[in-house]
Formats: sequence, structure tokens, C-alpha cells
Amino acid sequence: MTTQLEKLAEQLGNKYLPQDAGDISPTNSKCWIAPVADGDIKTDYIYSDTDIYDLLESDDAVRVAREAGLNDGLAIFTCGWGAPINGHDPENEVPASKHPLRRRVALLIFATPTGEFVSAMRVGNDELLTNSDGEGALHEAVMELWMSC
Repeated sequence: MTTQLEKLAEQLGNKYLPQDAGDISPTNSKCWIAPVADGDIKTDYIYSDTDIYDLLESDDAVRVAREAGLNDGLAIFTCGWGAPINGHDPENEVPASKHPLRRRVALLIFATPTGEFVSAMRVGNDELLTNSDGEGALHEAVMELWMSC
């Protein structure tokens, strides 16, 4: 069953993510955070940085999250390299940026004040994927941001 948040993630992912994540420059890419209200990203309130973790720990991100808590939630955009996982064997893992099968990834994360998370992601020029199974360092950083408000 597709939730309303998943539908919103798909709609806004198709609106804001490029058709080909490979079009995003690895050297000049920016991540950003903005509140979501009335079914869209409030682009007048976007704050950006070159590092997603620095952005999520910034005072600007806290201000956006506080405003987002009064609205529908927040949207976070980042991009980078993605690569196949090698069976979760840390000794044989190659960083995604060095992996021979790497591809550019564009990601929008939507988080609601009630703790719901959905991501919309495009790998290369593949179809848009949505996922509500957040995990890992980025998910934890977004959770920390919400808890700081």
C-alpha cells in the first residue's frame, strides 16, 4: 500500500530530481534542506552546503527543522556515488567513489514531524525509486536533527 507520504515523495522526486543523476557534477554539487508545506518544497527557505553532514549539524538546518515541524515536514537533497554492496564484508568493501561500477545518485529525503521518513532516489538515469526503510549514517543524522528541535 502506498502511503500519502510516499506519493508526495514520488511527486516531488519527479519534480526536483534530475532525469539523470549523472548530470550532477561530482565537484560542484550542493546538498540542501528546506521545509515542505502544502504539498511542495518551500524553495524560498532552502539552505545549502557542500557536505550533507555539515549541513544537518548547522544552525540553518535547525531553523528549517523547527519551521518544518510547524508545517508538513522537511526535504533534504543530497547526491553522491552509489555502488553495489559487496556482501557487507567491511574488509572487501571499496568506497563507492572508487568502485568500478559506481553511478551518480540523487536523493531526496522527506521527514515528517511525527518521525516518518521516505526517500526518493534516482541512480543514473534509472526510474525514480521510493523507499521508507531508512537506515545508516544519513538516516541517523536526520533523526538527530529532529531530536535537536
